[in-house]
Amino acid sequence: QIVPVDVVTAPDAAIGGPRLGGVSLGHNGAHQTRYGTAVKCTQYCKAWDPETDSIEYGDHPHFAPINGWDFKPLLKVTSPDYKIAYFKNSNWITADETEKRIAEMEAKHRRGTPLGQC
Repeated sequence: QIVPVDVVTAPDAAIGGPRLGGVSLGHNGAHQTRYGTAVKCTQYCKAWDPETDSIEYGDHPHFAPINGWDFKPLLKVTSPDYKIAYFKNSNWITADETEKRIAEMEAKHRRGTPLGQC
């Protein structure tokens, strides 16, 4: 079976960035962002054939859950034309706005405010 895929998420559907905060918590200055994505591809679906198909998982802890499930695939999907796009963050600011905010932060820091609290 062939499945054409052409989907776009909401502009803020995906979440990226540091899980534990950023500059406001005295970390590296990064902050969590929200962004949208789009996927376009053709999926070719076939039944899994245990005589000719195989899948292996390593012993890294990342694979521990699936290694404990006695997982047996029923379907295999290939997509030779898979394309994904990530859109600009929904909280994107311009270079001018960035420059203004950095100047404000540096001014607070010069007055004695720790950088993590600027």
